[in-house]
Amino acid sequence: MTLQRYFTVPALAEELNLHPETIRKWCRKYPGLAINPGGKNWRFPPKHVEAIRKGMPLDRIATA
Repeated sequence: MTLQRYFTVPALAEELNLHPETIRKWCRKYPGLAINPGGKNWRFPPKHVEAIRKGMPLDRIATA
C-alpha cells in the first residue's frame, strides 16, 4: 500500500501562493473538497491538489 501525503491548509496555501483563509473558505463553500477529521484540521487528498493545480473548477473536484 502506498502512503499518500495529504495537504494541510497552511501547506496548500503555501503551495498555491494563497492566503490560508482563502483555502478555509473553499472548505466551507465546497463540501467534499477536503477531509475534516475533526475540528479545523482540514486535509486535502493529493488527487484534489493535483486537480486544483490543473485549474479544474472547485465544485467539480468536490463532487468527484
